[in-house]
Amino acid sequence: MRKWVDEAKTEIRRGALQGVGLLLVTTILAALGAIKSVFDSWPPLATWILVGLAMFLAYITSLLARRLTQLQAQRTPVMPSSYENAAVEGHADDLHVDNTGGLDRIVLTEEQAAVTIALADPPDDTAEPYLEWPHLSVRNISSARLLSVRADLLITGRNGASGTVVKLRWDPDDEGMVALEPRETRTIPLCIRSREPGKRFTTSRRGIPVDLTQWVCFVTDEGFLLNGSAGLRLQHGDSDLRVRVTYGEQGSAQAWFRAYVPRIAGKPLWVVLLPHARGDQRP
Repeated sequence: MRKWVDEAKTEIRRGALQGVGLLLVTTILAALGAIKSVFDSWPPLATWILVGLAMFLAYITSLLARRLTQLQAQRTPVMPSSYENAAVEGHADDLHVDNTGGLDRIVLTEEQAAVTIALADPPDDTAEPYLEWPHLSVRNISSARLLSVRADLLITGRNGASGTVVKLRWDPDDEGMVALEPRETRTIPLCIRSREPGKRFTTSRRGIPVDLTQWVCFVTDEGFLLNGSAGLRLQHGDSDLRVRVTYGEQGSAQAWFRAYVPRIAGKPLWVVLLPHARGDQRP
């Protein structure tokens, strides 16, 4: 509806400009006829000058009307069908038009990315009661198919903005890159801890066994899931985790989580989602 109203306003303004131009041309021609009827000796050069002035004013009016239409088209983006659902849900204002090189394309801003990142529900859906294995969920909230969807993890202190960045893998089968269908949700393993001694984790692709030291929290990143590398761990206390998901050529979304690894044996590991507006967010 808003799009139709803007188009109607544009047509009215363009018609008004063209009407003013025609009125000016008509006025000049009428004045020319009146002067010529009074002065029979009106020089031909003056006649041609007035006619040229009328044509020039008509040309300027046409240019102004065309420029008005172009400006209105740039200000009002036309959303493709793949983002109609976003407009219905009230997120149309988060879309903007990039017409670099004269080609309009819709770009989702970070405030309205095409994916959401949260804790899985339930966050620890493992059949082994001795394991604590939090997972994240990534949901495609758009009505478009997202290609080349990847995820990485930044591990930092509570007040830090730099640290270790590692790649994450998708369930099932520890895939590094996936395609997300519209409204589809996929999960990502985040970290794992054994509450009992003598337990092992076996990687799904290569069958590599990993000894899970009791009460030690291992980050289940790409190295852990593929090669059994168990060197990256969450230390006792709390750590801030930035999960970033990228898709397509330029799309990205991120979320911050806080993980707490208790120093006292027997206390549970927990991970919570932090508010989006964290002051030290940086790429």
